[in-house]
Amino acid sequence: MNRAESIKRYIAKKQKLLSKSENVGIFGHVKVYITDNKTGNKRLVFDDHNAIQSSYATIIVDALQATTDYGMDNMFNGNANPPPDGEDGIAIKDGGGLWYEMIMAATVRSASTITFTGTFTGVGITIADANSVLLGHDWLTAAPNDFVTGGGAFAKPSSWASQAVLNTETITIEWILSHQAT
Repeated sequence: MNRAESIKRYIAKKQKLLSKSENVGIFGHVKVYITDNKTGNKRLVFDDHNAIQSSYATIIVDALQATTDYGMDNMFNGNANPPPDGEDGIAIKDGGGLWYEMIMAATVRSASTITFTGTFTGVGITIADANSVLLGHDWLTAAPNDFVTGGGAFAKPSSWASQAVLNTETITIEWILSHQAT
């Protein structure tokens, strides 16, 4: 096979995968709990579907190409500010503009559903809006303090009411991502 034929086959394969990606339904749901560390009382403060970045289907296609690692395999493991470069999970921003990582765990519920759980405690913050809560991979501390461009941020809440968290409380975010071929 000559180079021209090889390029044509690659383009045809990419187009076929892209057309299949348009039939992949990706759904998200976010639940947020606040636990009073003194009493142990836990209350649900947010429960809603979330926005999935429109480029996520393309990310799935690219991951199938095995040319780029979009895996959530280097999870945040503390409540540091700023989150460490190159790590994955849920990042939250306080009202003063500081980003923090959440201690992360991932649970595979089925072949098509995974739950990412982040916990944050010991620091009083106010999470002002939906743009202050991001799920993604490959954090980059350099401006603008975000997951890498071109698809690193997978999702954010569709809505968000300002939420204060005291330094005596723990916030837990359960982020469920499901995909289904349509």
